[in-house]
Amino acid sequence: MNMNQNIEYEHIPAEKFEFAQLDAKLHDQKFETKNRSYFADALIRFKKNKSSVVAAYIIGFLILFSIFAPMISPYTMDDRDTVYTNAPPFIESIANMGIGLFDGAVVHESQNDIQYNYWRGIGEETGMNPIIRILNTTTTVSMYRGQERESHSYRLETNKYYETGVVYRVFSYDEFEKIQQFQNETGIQVIYPYVEPDAIQGIWDNPNIWYQVSDSRGTAVMDENGNFIPAYSTNKAIEGAEYNSLRIEGDDGSYIYSVRRSGAVQCRVCYYNYYIYTNGHEPFYIFGTNTLGQVLFAGIGIGSRFSLIFAIVVSAINLTIGAI
Repeated sequence: MNMNQNIEYEHIPAEKFEFAQLDAKLHDQKFETKNRSYFADALIRFKKNKSSVVAAYIIGFLILFSIFAPMISPYTMDDRDTVYTNAPPFIESIANMGIGLFDGAVVHESQNDIQYNYWRGIGEETGMNPIIRILNTTTTVSMYRGQERESHSYRLETNKYYETGVVYRVFSYDEFEKIQQFQNETGIQVIYPYVEPDAIQGIWDNPNIWYQVSDSRGTAVMDENGNFIPAYSTNKAIEGAEYNSLRIEGDDGSYIYSVRRSGAVQCRVCYYNYYIYTNGHEPFYIFGTNTLGQVLFAGIGIGSRFSLIFAIVVSAINLTIGAI
């Protein structure tokens, strides 16, 4: 500040000094908006942050999932299925819609004609066709004894639950009777006609081959119309127990459905229907199964509970130490 400015401020006229309000009392003006609490202010700031809102919804969903998933699941972690292991998600009612969701789909590469007919055979016998769709077909032409032969390589998408098809099972005589009663009451066929290994080129370890084959690889022998030729046994001398229940189409009553096995009977069993018999419902795996055959839906829900509880405990410890 220079000397001239000092002189100017020293000689300010008296009329410049006047009271703004002489008689009136001064008060703070009222706010035109409502008072806002700290929580309300924080909530407004939170809503403006879209990433925080999305994160809150995700956390809320995880909390609800961890609470209700184990409750609504028909399985517990003690339930294990040794056949349906590493299985993809499957819900039959949705799979039947053909929309590509929850259909238990797996992809098989380079399937030859023998393997393709093998999948076809399962579908024809059980009525559950494992082939969902043919993704690709490669045709190769070769010469064999002076004649052209065509071979095919298929890339297939199949239903893992249906492709299991038929398995061997050994039952007591009482259990064999109970399964027959179940079949008669529900109309669901569990036990299928027996096939002797001698009738299928000595193949003893593959219960899904029920048709005549020309070699031990399982090459199907077709009739003139391209249909499978059944190889079911009619040998009553080896029959394990009397069978008085559902019979497959084309059975005139001569097929046997079991063989004797040291105080028990061995049968060919459609595993999907056997699963219904033992569990009281069809396979229902929203997230599929793990390597132990445990349902992932309930497992993830239980794991989420532990993770959330652990996170809350850690946060509480941090808060307590921080506050102190």
